[in-house]
Formats: sequence, structure tokens, C-alpha cells
Amino acid sequence: MADSRPIGIFDSGLGGLTIARKLADTMPHETFLYFGDTLRCPYGKKSPEEVLQFSKEIAAWLLQRDIKLLVIACNTATAAAYTTLKETLPIPVIGVIEPGAKAGIEKSSNKRIGVLATEATVTSAAYLDAIHTLNPKAKVFQAASPDSVDFVEGLMATAPEKEEIWLQYDTEHLLAKALPIAERDCKALKEAEVDTVILGCTHFPLLKPIFQKVFGTGVTLVSSAEETQKAVAACLVDKNIKASEQHMPHHKFATTADAIERFSRGGSFIFGRPLYEVQPVSLASLRSPTSFTSLT
Repeated sequence: MADSRPIGIFDSGLGGLTIARKLADTMPHETFLYFGDTLRCPYGKKSPEEVLQFSKEIAAWLLQRDIKLLVIACNTATAAAYTTLKETLPIPVIGVIEPGAKAGIEKSSNKRIGVLATEATVTSAAYLDAIHTLNPKAKVFQAASPDSVDFVEGLMATAPEKEEIWLQYDTEHLLAKALPIAERDCKALKEAEVDTVILGCTHFPLLKPIFQKVFGTGVTLVSSAEETQKAVAACLVDKNIKASEQHMPHHKFATTADAIERFSRGGSFIFGRPLYEVQPVSLASLRSPTSFTSLT
């Protein structure tokens, strides 16, 4: 039986729209409800307990809107909350770390794999565990790039006429701002002679050409988008919850951001489609005790 309910997706900000775009591109009949917790971004500099709490709040909010599946499009939130949400929610839950680990192993020839992520994801060792579960012999090297998320969120808040120019990744401004951050944070991974680097934050694919410039053409950079899409597609079939091919999707978006226009502008660029409907959500409403009825 066809199921036209939306697929819920959430991230600490705009970065998860790189996952949402991949899903929308390959699943044209599915509807997506995306939540960006921009006001509390970045998650990577917060404690696991805080990120778990944020994730539970957002999951409860999305459940109240009758989603059929939840995608945690944030590596930090996946590391902190995936197990809890999977065991608690009455719907399937998919994170991005296991798909990312799988993609990294498949792309690596020498099985010396780098993970570039947020501080919280690195500290959790979630990628380390996921990769070693799939291939115990792989050598894994981790590095944090704590300022890259802030850089991307800031970039997306610029004037719209600058976004397309900046995201060609060859302007003096972008290189001057982003390259020093990338060179500093990738130094240890370069010295480890990895041949593959997992971009372990959904914001990082937006800076992929910068990271590629630092690592050189001999290192393959991978994100979890493609493998996550495969996991979502398989889940829809397995649970018999695919939308019909006649269904016309109507995507919706929500955010804790103060500046809805900025979120819409940057989000439209990343998602590849206009964000026509963006709902502001207050932290007070997320923290309301009634929001947790579905998670108790």
C-alpha cells in the first residue's frame, strides 16, 4: 500500500540539506519535512547529553507531524542519539555514520581511512567503531574541523548574488577564509597518508573543493549522501511505505533560526529548489513537556 506521509529529516542547521537534496533528486515522489536547528548550531561543540536532548526534542516535533521515517542528517546527532531514537521511536530511524563508514571502506585502496568531522563526532569514536565493525583491519585516523560548520553557515547567510560566485570555490575571498582552516585541520590526516577521507559532517561537502585542494587529487573524499539514500530506499521497500508514483510531493521546512529569510536563501541554494514553505519554531515549543509524549 502506498504511503504519502513525509520523511522527516533533521540537522543542526543547513548542512543536512545536502542529504535531503540527494534524497529528493532520487525519490521524486516522496515528500520531505526538514528541520534545521540553526539557533543551536553547531552541535559539534556541545556535549553528547545536550545533542541527545536536542535530537529528542526535534524527533518528537517531527513525529507530531506524522512522518513515516526519520533521517538523522547530522553526524554529531547520529553519534549522540541514533541508538536512543532507534530504540524509542515507533518509526524507522536512519543515521548517516554507518552509510558514511561503508562508503569510506569501499573507496579506500590501502584501507588507511581519514575521518574529518566535528569535535563531538571525533570524541564519540562513532566512525572508528562503525568502520572497524565493517572491516577490523582498516586503519582509521580522525581529525576535527570545528570552525568549518560555522564557516558554511556564515557563507549561506551572505547576499544571494554572492553565493553562487563563492561556491565556485575559486574566489580570493573564499580561499583566504576557508583554506587556512582546512590546511590546519587536515594536517594530521595528510601526515597519516590516508587515501580516503570521510567528510563526517553534512556541512563539509559544501567545502569539498577546498578540502580536495588541501589533500590533493590522490585522496578520495566521500560523504554519506549516496549510501544514506540507498539505506532510505531499501527501508521504504522493506517497510512497504513508499509513496505512489502518482504522488506529487510538497516539501516543507522548519527552523529555529531567527532569520527565516537567510535560512530560506541559503537552504534553497543547497537543496537545489526554492524553500517555499519555512516554518519558524521556537525553542520554548520544542522544550514543552507535551512535545515528549511520543518519546515516553
